[in-house]
Amino acid sequence: MQTFVFIWLGQVFSLLGSSLSEFALAVWVYQTTGSITHYALLSLFIHLPSIFISPFAGAMVDRWSRRRVMIVSDSITGVTALAIMFLVFSEQLQIWHIYIAVGISSICNAFQWPAYIAAISQLVPVQHLSRANGMVQGAIATARILGPSIAGLLIIKINLHGILLVDFSTYLLAFFTLLMVRFPRRVQKTIRQKVSIKELWQEVISGWNYVAVRSGLRKLTIFFGVVYLSAGVLQVLFLPIVLSFASEKELGIVMSITGIGMLLGSVMVSLWGNSQRKIEVILVFVFIQGFCLCLGGLKPAVILLASGGFCYLFSRAVIVSLNHTIWQQKVPQNLQGRVFALQNMIEKFLLVITHLSVAPLVEFILRPLMSENGMLASSIGRVIGVGDGRGMALLFLLMGLLNMSAVLVAYHTPELRWLERELNDSDRFEDNKTDNTKQTVPIYEDS
Repeated sequence: MQTFVFIWLGQVFSLLGSSLSEFALAVWVYQTTGSITHYALLSLFIHLPSIFISPFAGAMVDRWSRRRVMIVSDSITGVTALAIMFLVFSEQLQIWHIYIAVGISSICNAFQWPAYIAAISQLVPVQHLSRANGMVQGAIATARILGPSIAGLLIIKINLHGILLVDFSTYLLAFFTLLMVRFPRRVQKTIRQKVSIKELWQEVISGWNYVAVRSGLRKLTIFFGVVYLSAGVLQVLFLPIVLSFASEKELGIVMSITGIGMLLGSVMVSLWGNSQRKIEVILVFVFIQGFCLCLGGLKPAVILLASGGFCYLFSRAVIVSLNHTIWQQKVPQNLQGRVFALQNMIEKFLLVITHLSVAPLVEFILRPLMSENGMLASSIGRVIGVGDGRGMALLFLLMGLLNMSAVLVAYHTPELRWLERELNDSDRFEDNKTDNTKQTVPIYEDS
């Protein structure tokens, strides 16, 4: 646990640095071009490379030392930030430079994230897995809360190149924390160092097959597709729906409150520790998320969106933490990289789908339906109102109902509801298979 906490501290600063630079680069792109299209393309370059590379990245993570994967990923991302900083200093930075930089970072993240999450079960005792995953979500929440506000202040004081220098420094910190620790060796068969493309693809498929042939894990993956889809819709529409009736100052207050919700949810999981009924807890909090989405679309009021966003992200921290814990307990060490890469790919894919489809759906279908003379003005419009922003509100209601319906279906699906009892925990370390009468010594990945 001490080793994990040491690594986690380095990743906290690394995530914060990434949040600073992402915000600053997005501002620079929009201010330089004045184009929403370029701003949207930046989001696509952040996610698309990770989607395409994730299946192969997961297989390679399971073949390599996860500690080395994290070291190399942080190193490449840090060097990329340094290169952009030099381009800013020399006044040669172009839009396409940023697209390439965030694309490289996206590829590195496709390796780093599954390695990081899979390494938790190597480092942390099983009774503390939920706490560790809560700490990871807390780090993400901290970066989400502090990143934009700190970047907004720093960009005035030290400009873009200064923020990139800070980002590079955080990567150095994460790099050195990883250099100073060792990971216990995980359970896996002896594997050849060289592998053909065909064999690598078979390893990719083996991770998918492990999930596909286990009904509980397969249905859990489908269920979380609804969770990820809802999160994507919220990410795209939350800012516009607040600004449809509130000021920029009120938006800042709402965003701060919602971010605090995620942080407090993470703290609760970290203090709460391990639960024997994780699936049921997940279902309860996904239902709460659905209710919060309905609450946010019910009426154009800052208090409703702030409280709904707070409870939504509070619930998300709990849901994601417990979901990671289930997979860490149920999937063998030698397959966790592939499985977590698969989840990352599904989440990013649904995020891109929502980015591409939600705006046209609202603009050309839902907005006309909820206009003052729209087809739904005399029915649903009497409940949630009509006019600007009410098309987005209708989509919030629909996604909320989808979440609550998915929970009801999941609750009446025995393979999913009893997954924790019917699927045995996987073996975690090689030491678990040794003779208990013999004294064992720690075995490390890089020894």
